[in-house]
Amino acid sequence: MRISSKTHYAMKTLADLAMHQDDGVCRIADIAQRQGVPPKFLEQILLVLKGGGIVASKRGIKGGYYLNTPPTQISAAEVLRLTGGQLSPPDTAPPQGASNSCEAILQELWKELRAHIADKLENITLQDLCDRVDQLSAEKGTNYVI
Repeated sequence: MRISSKTHYAMKTLADLAMHQDDGVCRIADIAQRQGVPPKFLEQILLVLKGGGIVASKRGIKGGYYLNTPPTQISAAEVLRLTGGQLSPPDTAPPQGASNSCEAILQELWKELRAHIADKLENITLQDLCDRVDQLSAEKGTNYVI
């Protein structure tokens, strides 16, 4: 499975919006700086996410973007679909004339792998990712050196 830059940056952007949702709206320039996303690319990503109903925007001098959906209801799979990615590797057809048991076992393995990946992505929410960021920050904060 390959994750595109668009999907990767979309997840970073959504995590940023979730972690700053108490601040109100977030400007593109602020998100781009915090997350290292090129601003023009970020604009495109935010338009896709807005079209999918995940984010919304507010116009004006104090405008910006904010989450339109609670982080607990945004799955990694949904973001992947919106940004044009696939939930799992494409089906691989067995080579012409291959009908041995080893080929059948491998095809079954790839099928199970696709199902596992899809299930995992459907069940990881944006809130889960934010919780992991908080946990990592807490762990780094308690690292004492003597």
